[in-house]
Amino acid sequence: MNSKLTRLMLCLMLTICIPVCAIAEERATANRYPLELTGTVVAGKMVTARAPFGGVVDDFFIRVGDLLQKGDPLFCLETQKVFAPCDGVVGSLPTRVGDEASYLTEHYGALMFIEPAVQLLIQTNTRNAYDNNENKMIHVGESVFLVSRASSARKGEGIVTGVTNSSYTVEVMEGNLELGESVTIYRNPDLANTSRIGKGTTILNSFIAIQGEGSVFALHVEQGQSVKRGELLMELVSDMVETKNMTNPIVAQEASILASVDVQPGMAVTRGQVLATLYPVDALQVAVNVSQNELHAVKLGDRVRIELIGTDEIEGIIGEIASIAYTSTGEAEPPEFMMYIRFQFAQSVRVGMEAVVYLAEN
Repeated sequence: MNSKLTRLMLCLMLTICIPVCAIAEERATANRYPLELTGTVVAGKMVTARAPFGGVVDDFFIRVGDLLQKGDPLFCLETQKVFAPCDGVVGSLPTRVGDEASYLTEHYGALMFIEPAVQLLIQTNTRNAYDNNENKMIHVGESVFLVSRASSARKGEGIVTGVTNSSYTVEVMEGNLELGESVTIYRNPDLANTSRIGKGTTILNSFIAIQGEGSVFALHVEQGQSVKRGELLMELVSDMVETKNMTNPIVAQEASILASVDVQPGMAVTRGQVLATLYPVDALQVAVNVSQNELHAVKLGDRVRIELIGTDEIEGIIGEIASIAYTSTGEAEPPEFMMYIRFQFAQSVRVGMEAVVYLAEN
């Protein structure tokens, strides 16, 4: 009987104690943060992303309001890409990133030189072709067959790489022909006389000068490197402002919220043009209007509790009063002030959110 009575008494005490404790906690919180003010999340500072050189904006996938981390790509500007015209080896390479193409051309004759893998050329025409109309029509890219006029044991194969009226150029791709050798050129591998399209002499293929316009943005090869036809050699841009720490794509320099996008894909931009505006998250603050009568309750460095309206993800953010500014104009009475509160950023915080700020009474 006594044990039952004891348990009953304990239950009754707990029933009374729990709400009393809750009320006590609420009163403690209220005592700690007795003043309640409303404010708005604002940007402590704004930064801009600018075009480091002139170009055309490529497709991008960022939107206003996006939370960006340091290094996240913002935009990519199209560059003028220079490709290897043939297989070969990079010879002379006076170019450095940031150099002007006009200066390089004036002083060195080109931006770089490629030593072609094909060593021998034949530059000739159709005057010595077998007399029919078909043999007078030479096509770029067609394969031809070569035989030395001094010794039929020396042969080769080539490709027509250029045609101008009746003149054409053949690159000797394989075989055992020698420099300065006089050859007959055939269209068919059986070397039938009726397929003869000309005669010529092998010459040494010269270095190919690589030209361009603008400033050198990026080099993708180095001297002595073997390259394949179509391989990217370099990228050029117009109006490059500097080369230090320059990247393409253009990236976020710090964790930020994207405030505005000022360009569209396909738009041509000039050096220094604003592409986007961003709010660094470390500089976000809550701005609160404070009357003169409320100033007695606050001072710089005070800790406050912030609740953001419209989101359940963030509760009880602790902030600190960073500054108080006089905002009244003219002879307005009573004077008004703006209090700025810095706080630890959370991912769902955005500029413009309303906030309730609880101030501790001093």
